[in-house]
Amino acid sequence: MDLENIIEKIKENFSEGELTSRLDNEIFNWVDSDWQEDGEYESEYDWYFDYGGGEAENEIVKEMIRWWQDKYNNGKELNTEEYCKIYNKIIEEYDFLDRF
Repeated sequence: MDLENIIEKIKENFSEGELTSRLDNEIFNWVDSDWQEDGEYESEYDWYFDYGGGEAENEIVKEMIRWWQDKYNNGKELNTEEYCKIYNKIIEEYDFLDRF
């Protein structure tokens, strides 16, 4: 497994701007519908950054890995070690995904 090549392919397809937009959209999937009830938060983002556990970021990274698997790995499953290496390298390369 050539980790650098994998990350290069992923970075060619996923710009930070695109991922920021996807992350913004994904965050809304993880915010409780009653986030405004206590009046403590001005936005869903504020609530998510206090109560979210990185679920939105995790979904984005998983989507990136699935894309690479489908496009360049013929959909072949990765073993746990390979998956973790790719996952961690993506977090390292796209530091805005490492909010938690």
